[in-house]
Amino acid sequence: MSLSRGLFAGNGECGSSPYSKLFFMVIIIAFLIVCIVTFPSNMTCPSWNSHISASKASIHHTCNGPSDRKNLNIFIVFHKHADHKLSTHDSSYHTLFAVNPSIAKEIDSSMTEFDIIHEYNLTWFDPLFQECGYNEASAIVHVGMNQLHKKLKFIGFSQYDIRLPETQSLVQKNTCLYALAGFNVMDEPIFPQLLFFDAYNKWYNTNFTISDLKRISLMKFGSSEPQIPLLSTFVIPVEAYEVLYPFWLSFMYNLFIPCKITTNGIPKHHRHVGGIMERVFGASLVLCDTILKFHFMGMEDLGTKSVNYDSKGDGDGYETAPEIVDKWHDILKTRKC
Repeated sequence: MSLSRGLFAGNGECGSSPYSKLFFMVIIIAFLIVCIVTFPSNMTCPSWNSHISASKASIHHTCNGPSDRKNLNIFIVFHKHADHKLSTHDSSYHTLFAVNPSIAKEIDSSMTEFDIIHEYNLTWFDPLFQECGYNEASAIVHVGMNQLHKKLKFIGFSQYDIRLPETQSLVQKNTCLYALAGFNVMDEPIFPQLLFFDAYNKWYNTNFTISDLKRISLMKFGSSEPQIPLLSTFVIPVEAYEVLYPFWLSFMYNLFIPCKITTNGIPKHHRHVGGIMERVFGASLVLCDTILKFHFMGMEDLGTKSVNYDSKGDGDGYETAPEIVDKWHDILKTRKC
């Protein structure tokens, strides 16, 4: 029997000859070698669409390989004055993040090397948060909603009146770097504890209580007293941020009515909702499975808070204007956030 006859004849003889078996093995090996050599080594992950139900916004996510990812970026949030004292930060991994379009920006000439992002010029922008006193929380969710984190390994947030130490060498997997920690103002009604745990447990299908938060905090901080990161200032792996920011956004919308309208014991001064979110960030970071430990990075108070507010104050002494509250109440009814 010829080799060709054994291969192509329809009588089943190809399985009976050792030569035909050898030929098949050679063909298969050659095919595998060709596949390995010609398969593109720079193949990237496909893109996909993700819908965040809380915002009712469709967002395009792209999966990027490690080779084109920046290690760290810290967004310095400011609403008026970016002082020259901030220029000592490393501009290669610090970005100025300007919020509130109603206030003219004063950026010191020493800050020219820094990238600047204006929140109100982003593709996805919701002015509700700045108009109603959410403060830094607005920037923290706008970064995610505009996918500014997608090429990062670590992401951080700070603010205009503090200076962080050199942070690049401190970042670690599964670790949250924090500037200040505490456990103050965590009781009802000042902090809507029941509302927070109900929302968190429904979102993540968990069953945490305040006792669990304290217990987990002691373990992850390695401290004798429960703590959470404060000041809306932290640096975390981007994997943790991606898990958390959709919940943060949802909870920010859910806070509007209890913080601005309902008579319930929650202080109604303009920026109290920002203080609540500061603690929501901290508590969420402690409860997050991706964060296994907390590392103190410290900070320096630059003493520039006073130059960023006019005689009206920073929001502790007045309530959000009634016409603003009414406007957003009507808008949120139609959005069904």
